Amino acid sequence: MGITMLLDELLKMGQDEKEQFSPMVLFPLGMFIFGYLMTYFGFKSESKKSKRFLATLLAGEEMNG
Repeated sequence: MGITMLLDELLKMGQDEKEQFSPMVLFPLGMFIFGYLMTYFGFKSESKKSKRFLATLLAGEEMNG
């Protein structure tokens, strides 16, 4: 949706020289990128902890805490 809005805005600017670029078009794209990065880094931090835990569990070592 964000890419479609951005392309539409750019095409409008190309047809009419008086039309100025509206930064509001970038909000949906920015929200998508923010949501993606928030999910990615949240998952990565938990997966690192889980990998360490599973490695010690499968190696048969005792965990402290």
